[in-house]
Amino acid sequence: MKNNRPDDIRFLINTFSTTLIIVAILVTFQPYMENEPRLEEVRYVEQHIVTVDPQDLSRMIKSDTGKPVMLVAYASWCYFCRQVMPVVTKMIRNHELDDVTPVFISLDDQPRKLSRYLVHNEYNTLFASYVVGYGLSREISGAMQPSGSSFTGIIPYVGFFDKNGKLRAESTGIVNERQLSVMVQKLRNTN
Repeated sequence: MKNNRPDDIRFLINTFSTTLIIVAILVTFQPYMENEPRLEEVRYVEQHIVTVDPQDLSRMIKSDTGKPVMLVAYASWCYFCRQVMPVVTKMIRNHELDDVTPVFISLDDQPRKLSRYLVHNEYNTLFASYVVGYGLSREISGAMQPSGSSFTGIIPYVGFFDKNGKLRAESTGIVNERQLSVMVQKLRNTN
């Protein structure tokens, strides 16, 4: 053992370094593992996501309830959508959108990933989610043109439509709560 002293020290340093790396990885991913949604919830939400045809959008933005409609087009993989969704859901939770019917259209093409995203962020308790599917932006754009929308497939998209399905305000990209409040007020002033 006396002859192998430098090798023993190298071995101890390598072992210690490897242990530190493993601990760092576990600490980094621990919050994600703790908050992992239960598979039963994900499967339940996945079964209740409604797939719609792009042509159905014109029907969806005309309100059956007599209230204006807020259409949010998003995807679970979209970084900017992940910035907008908490703002919109905060407004829903604070009852700032009680006089508006929210319609959430996802462009996800993998329902399991969308379900996990909805359950993980507790969005599944706030609204029903509809899936159109990625790659149909041209069809969606064509279906929404009669309403006056300039939707081109860029997400996140938030559009406010009066009860007759006519566009009153819209935004593409990241919006904050103040900007959404201004759009809601504009919608209220036109009804």
